[in-house]
Amino acid sequence: MSRPVRERITCPKCGHEDEVTVWSSLNNMLSPDAANELLFGNLFDYTCPECGNTTELCHACLYHDMKKRVMVQYVPDESQTEATVAHLDGFLDGNIPQHEMDEAGYRYRIVFDHNRLQEKARIFHDGLDDRVIETLKLMVEAMASEDVEDMGRVPVYYDSIGDDGNLVFALLADEVMVATIPRAAYDKLAPEPVGNPDRDYFIDRDWAIENCSMTVKHRE
Repeated sequence: MSRPVRERITCPKCGHEDEVTVWSSLNNMLSPDAANELLFGNLFDYTCPECGNTTELCHACLYHDMKKRVMVQYVPDESQTEATVAHLDGFLDGNIPQHEMDEAGYRYRIVFDHNRLQEKARIFHDGLDDRVIETLKLMVEAMASEDVEDMGRVPVYYDSIGDDGNLVFALLADEVMVATIPRAAYDKLAPEPVGNPDRDYFIDRDWAIENCSMTVKHRE
C-alpha cells in the first residue's frame, strides 16, 4: 500500500507556508512515478516557490519493492529503532500472510538516512545483494584512504551498474568522486540464493566490518 499524506510546512529561509506530499509508505507498483523519484530523483527535497530555497524533508517512509520482494524502512530518529522493529514485525506478521512472505523470500531493512533509503532501493532495483555491496564498499573505502584510520571518513554509496557491467560507487567528499569495482568481484562474493525471508534489518557498514570474514561461498 502507498500512503501519500498532505502536510503543511514553513520554508526555513523566507517563512512561506506551503502544502506538500510526503510518503509514509511507498509501493513501487502502486506509485511508480514516486518510486522513480526516490530511485533517481529527490523525493525528500522541497523547493520553496517563493524564494527558491531547497529543504530536505525529514519523515519516516516504508519503501515496498514488490518486484524485488523487499521492504526498506527509513527511520529519521534512531531512538525509535526498537519501536520500529516491533512495528515492522507486527506489520509483516499481521498485515501480510506470513507463509506468502516466506515463500516469496522477502528481505527487510531499516536505515536512518533518506540517502541510504535511496541507496538500498537502487541496490535491490538493480537485482543486487546489499550484503555484498556493503562489503565491496569497504574495499572502496580502502582504495580511497591513505591508511586504516582514515577509512570511513568519506561516506560511500552504491550508485549504479555501469554500461560495462561493473559497479559504480560514489564517494561524498568535498567533491563527489566515483569509484568502480569489477562485476567479477561482486560475483565472487555473492552467496547462494536463499528462499527464506531475511529479517536481518541492519545491513550497513558496521555489519560489513563484523562480517567481512564471514563464510560466503566463493564461486570457482
